[in-house]
Amino acid sequence: MSENNINRVKVFAKGDIIFHEGQPSDHFYVLQKGEVEVSIRKNEKRVVIGTLGPGEFFGEMGLLSNEPRSASCKAITPVEVARIGNEDFKKLLKNSHPLVGKIINVLLKRLKKSNSLSAGQTVPANFFYAVANLLDLNFKAANSDTLLAGSLIKQITATLGILPHQAKAILQRFSDLGLIQKIQPKGNSFSLKEEEEGRLLLQSKHLLSDAMRIQAQQPDKVLPDAFLSDLELMEIKQALELYGIDQQKFYSKLCAGGFPEDLLLINKSVLFSLIQGKGKRFFDEPEE
Repeated sequence: MSENNINRVKVFAKGDIIFHEGQPSDHFYVLQKGEVEVSIRKNEKRVVIGTLGPGEFFGEMGLLSNEPRSASCKAITPVEVARIGNEDFKKLLKNSHPLVGKIINVLLKRLKKSNSLSAGQTVPANFFYAVANLLDLNFKAANSDTLLAGSLIKQITATLGILPHQAKAILQRFSDLGLIQKIQPKGNSFSLKEEEEGRLLLQSKHLLSDAMRIQAQQPDKVLPDAFLSDLELMEIKQALELYGIDQQKFYSKLCAGGFPEDLLLINKSVLFSLIQGKGKRFFDEPEE
């Protein structure tokens, strides 16, 4: 792929629609000048989900999934973009072009946002779709049939806002479906230590399209039912960090009252481990 193929410049006037939601996905765009508004249709209304400026890009989701555009993009100022075709985009990924790292980082953020905004899909389908995209992109960027499982688990937890064991459950489902295979140096399940996580072997040569076909055929069964109830759980520490709340102040307020009773529900395996580890005497002893 020549540099000229990446630098095919196209100009749009203020107010021009670059592409509509639902249109075929045929190009990836790198914004060089101006600003672009990204919006989706939700409940018969158009919702703006972001504004992009010079140096940012858009249009990658449709090319990665081989599906119609999931959002509309409109020039809100005079705009100049570098437009990259589907075939050149695939070559860019396989050749580890400098853009690849940026594409992965931006995709993480966009998948997380689309996961919370998307309508008309079940929760498991959203998670399954997001992980399918991450797997496909990482395999293409690595230009290899294997990936380090630990690194991918970190990406999934960062993207979806879930815990490591939940990310491992999703990957296990991809393995059960024959899309990937876990290769582990020891034991029969993922270890907590990254160096012991093993690697993931690509089993499907058309991973993303196969995953999308499975999702279309059984959207409510792509992940086990137990996973859905587990998604409601979140570490208090993780939740507080999201909002920048000090842990000591939170627990001080909690002890003072004024919180709903259902806030005190806790993962029983975590509670039992705590009680067994501390011992009953620890809880019986008076505070100093």
